[in-house]
Amino acid sequence: MSSKKNTFYLNFSEIVPRMLKEAELSHYKELAEVLEISPQAIANFKRTGRFPINLVVKFAIKNKFSVDY
Repeated sequence: MSSKKNTFYLNFSEIVPRMLKEAELSHYKELAEVLEISPQAIANFKRTGRFPINLVVKFAIKNKFSVDY
């Protein structure tokens, strides 16, 4: 039985600019700090064009934003 966790993704170019705008952040480095991940992780997500939905939920909870947007 595999222990691999299923991860769902959103389109990086659609979701990340919204996150930056809503939290009034200017740089990916700031977003990485909020999400407690490395700036390199953000760069990798940008390169692949995919952003993990679990990080979107984490961001929404930390900032008290709705994930409906």
